[in-house]
Amino acid sequence: FMVHGIGGRVFAYRNFASQLDPDQPVYGVQAATRPDGTPIHSSVNSMAQHYAEEIRALQPEGPYFVGGYSLGGWFAYEVAARLRDDRTQVTLILLASYPYCPVPWRARGAYAAVKILNVGLHLRVLGGLELRAIAPYVVAKSKGLFRTLIRPSGAHILPAARQLPAEGPHGDAPGAVTDYFVAVASRHLISTTDCDVELIVADRPRTLVRAKIMFWRQLVRGELRIHPIRATHAGMFDDERLAHIVSGITAASAAS
Repeated sequence: FMVHGIGGRVFAYRNFASQLDPDQPVYGVQAATRPDGTPIHSSVNSMAQHYAEEIRALQPEGPYFVGGYSLGGWFAYEVAARLRDDRTQVTLILLASYPYCPVPWRARGAYAAVKILNVGLHLRVLGGLELRAIAPYVVAKSKGLFRTLIRPSGAHILPAARQLPAEGPHGDAPGAVTDYFVAVASRHLISTTDCDVELIVADRPRTLVRAKIMFWRQLVRGELRIHPIRATHAGMFDDERLAHIVSGITAASAAS
């Protein structure tokens, strides 16, 4: 069961699903919406509970394999927690997922290390900015790092999170739904998990890999298996990378 991320759709998983064994069904968990297309959930908790109920309706008993890419990994993380409530065997598949939401104190230091080691990305961004935009960018990123260390709230992740009403999506502008899912995630505080986790992590830039693994070790109390893929975050679903991803997931499935 592959859970949607930004945008609420699951079509990004088509190539991934096509490379699995033909006898292995793959279900996409797309965002639940109203007739006008707007999302119905105003929290990750309600979203995860709904998705878990739908999964159980289709497959009443485990074991379950639940996964997601990027932001979808965080939604899958909470869906897996609900499926795991009755001690059912659940394996969580995280594809290049990194924090979009507040994390427990024990993981916050590792998260800060990830942000610090991401200096290469920021330098590339700075290289493309106009001179007058450099100082505001540096200040904004410095504030984000500071808040990561001292505040449990995720409101700093996306300004739209502070504008999100108690119920329903915010704004009618193009891209509002995309921002909506990030904003919902940024208000959610996760806890540790005792699910087994298959962590597929992009190894570009390499300086980030150890920090990412250290971060996840603070959250996962079950077995954590690492699958480094020679790719960037955005290139994770390139055809040549998918074969390596599918190989790791297939091995995990056979072992369960």
